Amino acid sequence: MTLATELPHFHFRVDARGWLCREGEAEGVPLTFLDSRPMRAATGDLLPPLSPAACDLIRIARAVHGVDRWARRGQQHLNWARRLHVELALQDPGPWKRLAVDLSALLHFLTDDEWVLTFEGGCLPEHQQQALFQEKPLPNAEIALCSGGLDSVAGIVDRLRLKGPDAIIPLAVISTTMKQQRILDALRSSGLDRSPLLFKNQMQQKLGDPPENSARSRGFLFLSAAAACAHDLGLSSVVSFETGMGALNLPMNDAQVGAMNTRAMHPRALRELERIIARGLRRPIQLRQPYFFLTKGELCRAVGDCLPEVAMGAYSCDETERNKPRDGLIHCGKCSSCVYRRLALAAALKNDPTPYRYALAQLKQGAEGYEACAFATQARHLLEAATSWADLTRHWPGLRNVPDLIACECPGASETEREHLMLDLVRRHAREALAWFAQVIETKESMC
Repeated sequence: MTLATELPHFHFRVDARGWLCREGEAEGVPLTFLDSRPMRAATGDLLPPLSPAACDLIRIARAVHGVDRWARRGQQHLNWARRLHVELALQDPGPWKRLAVDLSALLHFLTDDEWVLTFEGGCLPEHQQQALFQEKPLPNAEIALCSGGLDSVAGIVDRLRLKGPDAIIPLAVISTTMKQQRILDALRSSGLDRSPLLFKNQMQQKLGDPPENSARSRGFLFLSAAAACAHDLGLSSVVSFETGMGALNLPMNDAQVGAMNTRAMHPRALRELERIIARGLRRPIQLRQPYFFLTKGELCRAVGDCLPEVAMGAYSCDETERNKPRDGLIHCGKCSSCVYRRLALAAALKNDPTPYRYALAQLKQGAEGYEACAFATQARHLLEAATSWADLTRHWPGLRNVPDLIACECPGASETEREHLMLDLVRRHAREALAWFAQVIETKESMC
C-alpha cells in the first residue's frame, strides 16, 4: 500500500443547492434524490415530504456516492486508495458534525479511502422531493431494499408470503428503465400490487469525465435512503436480503486487496451505520439481514414455483449496461456475480432460465474461467478449514468478530451457538458451490 502522503487527493464541495463541484471548477453536477412519482395518486391524503433530518442523511449519502464515482482510482492495485475531502451544506449540521469521525471510519471500511467530511449550514430545502405514500403504512411494516439482484428480488418475494404485501415497502434502487421494468414485473407476478418507492441512482457525468466504476459506497447510499424513509414513517427496521456469504464477501484469493471486495452489506458496516443513524436521526433504526444464515441456493429454493420468473426479473451481472456489447441486460455468465448466481440457481432449479453470453463449457479454462477458478478454489479452502471455528478463523481472520455482529439475527443464541451457525453456513455454501463446479469441470486440477 502506498504511503498516506502519496495518496491522490480530491477536494469536493456540495453547495446549498445540492450541486457537487470539484475544487477549482465552477461547474458541477446535480445529485439525485427520491423519486416518488410511481407512488402518487390523483386524490387522497399523502404523507408529507421527508423531514430535514432525513433529508440531511440522504444528502450526505448521495454526496459520498457522487464523490466516490467522480474521483477516479489509480490503475494499479497499489494506487487503489484515495484521500477524499468533502464539504457539504446541510439544513441542520449539528448532529452530523459530532459524527464526522465515525462517518469517516465507516467510509474507510467500505471504500478503503481516507475521508474528511466537513459540514456547514445553509442548505436549501429540496424542491423536487414529493410526497411519498398514498396512505400511512402499517405499524409492523418494514422498508425492504431492492437493488435488483437475485438475493433482493427473491428475498422480497419470500417476505411477501411471510408478512403480506401491506407490511412490505420495497425501496428499489434502480438506475435504468430497462432494469426497472424487469424487476417490477417480477415483483408484481409474485403478489406485489403496488409500485416500489424508487431512488434514482444515476449521477450525471460531465462530458469527457468517465466515472469510477468501483463505487464501494453504494451500500451506504441505499441503506441511508431506506433508514431516512423508515425514520419519517415511524418504522423501526430496514431489511436487506443478502445471504450470509455474499454479505461477508470473503476475498477469493490474495490478489484481491482492500475494498476490491465490496463490504456494502457486511455486518460490521450495518452495525456501525446503525449507531450513526441512531445519533444522527435521534431514533434507532435496525438494519436487519433476515436471510443471513441461508446460502444463496437455499434462498432461491424458498421462493418456490415462481423462481424462474424471479430469476428472469433479477439482474446480477458485474458488467454495467454501459459496458455490455449491445445485448441489453443479458448476463455475461463469467463474472463473480454471474458465477454465484449460476451455482445458486443450479441448487434450486433443474434448468437455469437465464441467458448467458458465456456457456458453461467456456468456463473450464483461459481468461473466461478465471472467476470460476477463484470461486472453486475458495470453496475447497473453506470446506477444508471449516473443521472447527478456531481452524476457520485461523485461515480467515476476518471472520473472528462476525458471531458478535450477527447476534441480532439469532436472538438468545450463545456465542458458541453463533459460531456453530457460522460454521454450518460456511460448509453448506462450500458444498453448494462445489456441487455446481462438478458440472463445469472434470477434475479439480483443470480449474487451477
